[in-house]
Amino acid sequence: MVGRAARLIKYSLGSIAQMPLLLLTFLVIYGLLLSFYYWYQRIQSDLMGILGLSIITTMISLGFVALLLSPIMYITQKLLFDCEIESRIFRAAVYSVLVPFFYIFVINDITATGPLVEGIMLTGLSLSFYQIFKGIFFCLQAPAAMFAHFDRRFVPVLMIVSWLLVIIFNLYAMILLVSHTDPYSFIDGTGPVTEPLRLLYFTVITFTSVGYGDITPRGSFAVFITIIVSITGFLYSALFIGGILAAFTGRRKE
Repeated sequence: MVGRAARLIKYSLGSIAQMPLLLLTFLVIYGLLLSFYYWYQRIQSDLMGILGLSIITTMISLGFVALLLSPIMYITQKLLFDCEIESRIFRAAVYSVLVPFFYIFVINDITATGPLVEGIMLTGLSLSFYQIFKGIFFCLQAPAAMFAHFDRRFVPVLMIVSWLLVIIFNLYAMILLVSHTDPYSFIDGTGPVTEPLRLLYFTVITFTSVGYGDITPRGSFAVFITIIVSITGFLYSALFIGGILAAFTGRRKE
């Protein structure tokens, strides 16, 4: 029992230690500022007391992220994959799915979450996007690593479909987060749009640059997230359609 707990702590600390220093610094500063603002608005205490609560809240948030990642790290490194590149790709993909899944099906159903929880989930989704782009980089670095048992000509297609679903899932979770924070963030001719299916529809048509205009973002935060969705769709289409064409062109030359 003690050995298992020690391994869990080891892999939890390892998940934090593997983050780039700049990203870890951003998460700590963001967590401190968000926590300080939250506790300052809700309790009457001196500056040191609020600062202490802010530090504790930030450390608990980072610890939660670490505990979320540690089982994935242990399973991929010890049980599933022998190749480090395979375990990294799988770990990035699982984390990028697990965070939005946790928000959509757990946090989003809790009405009394408050700005602190929403802010922590926004940080988790930002970290999820970092994991997505890291996984894409690993796939481009070793495209056959994740799909070694398939025919090599299908690897680019599998890669683009897999990451497409992961990216849309995360963008949809971010749209839901904005709508949950302010129900009037997205409106149509009849009023606010809060239905999950219609928000998924808005995410997909914005990502694909269709943009029917029946749902409109309202407010600076909603507009900013909409810009992120549209730019991500444009970059994804240009990068991966070009990658697939290059892969098949190179195969024909061989």
